[in-house]
Amino acid sequence: SFIPPQRPELPAVKETNWPQTAIDRFVLARLEREQLPPSPRADKATLCRRLSLDLTGLPPTLDELETFLNDHTPQAYEKLVDRLLSSPRYGEHRARYWLDA
Repeated sequence: SFIPPQRPELPAVKETNWPQTAIDRFVLARLEREQLPPSPRADKATLCRRLSLDLTGLPPTLDELETFLNDHTPQAYEKLVDRLLSSPRYGEHRARYWLDA
């Protein structure tokens, strides 16, 4: 039978400045349990490269990288996500998985 999903209680963590989202708290709780430090925050160029490779399978173009690096608004990352998701390269990258089926 269907059981409606419920939000789990957030775990207690020692380092309260690191988590930015609820998921971060679960990750940090596990890291603390394993006595591992969290990785340092990636710089903007690295974030752009990772996102582009994840969504399109290709590294960012110089234009994409420069646009992202020069965008100092709080929504810069979200705008990059939107641009990459609306790119034909995103659809081509996703479709490639279906071609193997």
